[in-house]
Amino acid sequence: MTDDGEPQPLEKLLTLKEVAEILAVSERTVRDFVDKGEIPFVDIGHGNRRRLMRFLPADVDAFIDRRRTTARPSLPPRKATPAATAAGAVDFLAILAKRKADERRRGSS
Repeated sequence: MTDDGEPQPLEKLLTLKEVAEILAVSERTVRDFVDKGEIPFVDIGHGNRRRLMRFLPADVDAFIDRRRTTARPSLPPRKATPAATAAGAVDFLAILAKRKADERRRGSS
């Protein structure tokens, strides 16, 4: 009810697919948010056997507001990953020099 006693119009409930489209994520990701309690839902299914989730637009908006940020999170520094084998670093220049030397030896024989 509104302050003046008039019934408040009901909001259209959103489906799982619609929420996923609004958030630009998969349906599985929306289910994960639900499982973590981040997005509340209305269960219109048949008891425990079949859970049918619907969402209030206001709840989806609130989720977006909670997740809104202005700062980009800093990423951990990347580790240097030199080309390596089980024996250690690979010296590609040495391998190339050996191949050229082998080719010269074969060509001069």
